[in-house]
Amino acid sequence: MVDLHTHILPGVDDGAVSPADSLAMARVAYADGVDTMVATPHFRTGARLNDRQSVIERTEVLQECLAREQVELRVVPGGEVPLLPDLLTHLREGRLPTLGNNCTWVLLEMPFGALPARLPDLLAGLGAAGLRTLVAHPERCAAFQRDPCL
Repeated sequence: MVDLHTHILPGVDDGAVSPADSLAMARVAYADGVDTMVATPHFRTGARLNDRQSVIERTEVLQECLAREQVELRVVPGGEVPLLPDLLTHLREGRLPTLGNNCTWVLLEMPFGALPARLPDLLAGLGAAGLRTLVAHPERCAAFQRDPCL
């Protein structure tokens, strides 16, 4: 089983606080039948940089820890990407994390309220770049609650 959306990387966002937390999460997931997890911390820029390369590096460190502790869970990099105005720029510059770092799927974090008017253009731009999108937590988005078929 693959878990596509986790906050398992320690000290990065609102998920695992410490490496011990990450290890505990990994052990529980593996015991529950998960063999692969995608680490999907919230994508950030600026002073709290949390871009594609930093997620790759943090995932490698966690994977080494799991190997030392003999936890057979595979963790791959990803990200939970908000609808930033400069999203396509981040994509072109290689900073946008994709699920499994495969440059095919991106996990989008929708706003809690209304969807931005520019959403069709963003989705079209991602599609033109060869990316497919998944929506993280659609149940939190009021627009999806009103119309799940958006």
